[in-house]
Amino acid sequence: MLKILLSSLLLCALSVQTAGAQDIKMPNQPKKAQYNDFSMQEKGFWCAVEAGVGTTVENNMRNMQRADLSFTGGYRFSEYLRAGVGVGAGYYFNNTSRRSTNTDVNIPIFANVRGNMVSQYSRTAVPYWSMSIGGKVDDGFFVKPTVGCRFGELRQSFLLGLSYEYSRMKFADPDKKGASYFSLVLGYEF
Repeated sequence: MLKILLSSLLLCALSVQTAGAQDIKMPNQPKKAQYNDFSMQEKGFWCAVEAGVGTTVENNMRNMQRADLSFTGGYRFSEYLRAGVGVGAGYYFNNTSRRSTNTDVNIPIFANVRGNMVSQYSRTAVPYWSMSIGGKVDDGFFVKPTVGCRFGELRQSFLLGLSYEYSRMKFADPDKKGASYFSLVLGYEF
């Protein structure tokens, strides 16, 4: 019985030793799809959704207030330059006393260029600039420069900005051709 026990222990020891000596080859790289982290790419498609509230600032006339929402999409050349096109909707408050049209809603269609003023690779808050030029259905030409601050990552940031807008409009007063607005803009860019 002792011989059987010793021989079985010897066989177990030999099998453990030979199992450890086998050369097992693993594949160099597992077979799976290559992952692209789009949030860190400098170039590519980008979008922004922005909401704003603003008012005219005029001494001799009743001021008009406005709220608007816009969507912009385009191509990101670098963190300093992005270009795209956008569409939105705006609503005028105190509209009937100033404008010659009965509609309170306008639809802006525009081209937009924007970028960071400094690099956002190592910062979570950076200043940015934006310029929109286009037209509003039932009104006319507008131009809207904006400066503000981006909070977040390189490709995903909240926006807080201050903008000035000059808009051509149809006013009840024929001598009045356009209006200037100052707006607070809140948005998200990705």
